[in-house]
Amino acid sequence: MNDHVVFSCVHLSLNEEGNPIDMDGASLQELAQDYSLMKFGHPDALERVAARMVKRICDELVNGEHLGPLVRNVGDDPAYFYLTSPGIRNVHSAASLLARSLMFGINEHLTQLALPTFIHKPLTRLASGSADYATLDADSRRNREKTTKTLLPVSDFKEQPIHVLFIDDAWVTGTTARRARDRALAAGARSCHQLVAIKVDEEVAKEDSAIEDRLNRSVIHGGLDANVAGIINHPHFEPVQRLLRLVLHPQNREDLPGFCDQLDVTGLLKVYRSALANDYLWIRPEEGQGERQQHGFYGESLHQLGGLLRGRSPR
Repeated sequence: MNDHVVFSCVHLSLNEEGNPIDMDGASLQELAQDYSLMKFGHPDALERVAARMVKRICDELVNGEHLGPLVRNVGDDPAYFYLTSPGIRNVHSAASLLARSLMFGINEHLTQLALPTFIHKPLTRLASGSADYATLDADSRRNREKTTKTLLPVSDFKEQPIHVLFIDDAWVTGTTARRARDRALAAGARSCHQLVAIKVDEEVAKEDSAIEDRLNRSVIHGGLDANVAGIINHPHFEPVQRLLRLVLHPQNREDLPGFCDQLDVTGLLKVYRSALANDYLWIRPEEGQGERQQHGFYGESLHQLGGLLRGRSPR
């Protein structure tokens, strides 16, 4: 059996105007907008994308020829099933939130069919990764120097029969996915399949190295605007790395005071505390963690945010 199959909700290409379409030529503009909002942590957009992914993988589990038989035949070949995603430190990524949401949606379906449920297995990353990964071409992604390490449940894989379903938001060059597969199989996983919301057409990915970055920014463009305020003020807001980097980016520092006036203190505190917990006072996107006695790339903005919070924070 093939130990690595990539399941995707849509196969994305571009029309002559550069707008996203599926392989039949139908517009994917609505999905692209949800994708951008989801990447910066919008809870509603994330749930809409997750619903598409649940439908896709449940079709495979019930009718498919790859991961499906492993689940359907678990009585004859006992095994466990882990849902994982790219590792995180103390702050979620869009992919890790997707994995958590998918766990509930997939398991609801499996339980109704009396099939074994999946176990959500978050992976730990020892330090923050590259902030500009989405802008890199295939060669740069393959050859870049790793500045962090993700820990795998090696003892689990060695002691139990475990299949892995790796969740990510997009497949562009496949570098992240292949590394995840190779590491999981080398550590002892029985198999490693992957589920992504969007799989970018191979020719598009080759010709347009910025396609992932443009998808990320199709709604959220990089400034502190009403769309970003809407995410932070959402009652179910959970900070993600990409949003922290946007809010604390030096190019937005001048706009930060006026922007914070638009925000509920609850969401603002989540941003501040999450950034502190993930070493945003010190990290430098191009150099890794940096020296603790010096402020990093986001440090001045984080200090500014702390000052803006004084007097607003609930006691």
